[in-house]
Amino acid sequence: MQSIYDQLFALIVTMCIGFLAGIIFDVYRVFRGLWRPRKLGTFFGDIIFWLVMTFLVFALLLLGNWGEMRIYVFLGIAFGAYLYVHYLSKRCQKLFRTIFLYIIRILTILWRVISWPFRILYKIILVPIGFIVSGLESTFGFVSKGIRKVGQKICRIRNKQPKDDE
Repeated sequence: MQSIYDQLFALIVTMCIGFLAGIIFDVYRVFRGLWRPRKLGTFFGDIIFWLVMTFLVFALLLLGNWGEMRIYVFLGIAFGAYLYVHYLSKRCQKLFRTIFLYIIRILTILWRVISWPFRILYKIILVPIGFIVSGLESTFGFVSKGIRKVGQKICRIRNKQPKDDE
């Protein structure tokens, strides 16, 4: 039989597990809201989320109360999740959304910096090919459909103006 201290400790641990589950759920909810997957992506994302949560709760219960399942374990997890949802969920969602948006901006800037030499090389090699293909098309009037599409894409890329904020 466990002492009152051990049971109180296990209750507090389970409340913390419920609180953590609420935080992880909000992180997933914000990520899914920014990513906007379709039905299949949502289905697999939900399955992965619940598998991760099941493993995490099980591991934390093993650490916190040696995996004993009592009524206070369920009550503690539910109460911890309720406290988080009731008092902190909206604020944390805003914080997580802001963090994710900053991460996306940083990764976008890094991608532009890293891909810059390749974009220049792409333009140096393919823009002259676009001129040649468009010149052949206007001169002979017949070019295969595949070459025509490549030429149109290259001409669109060549005529595309960079945005002011880039």
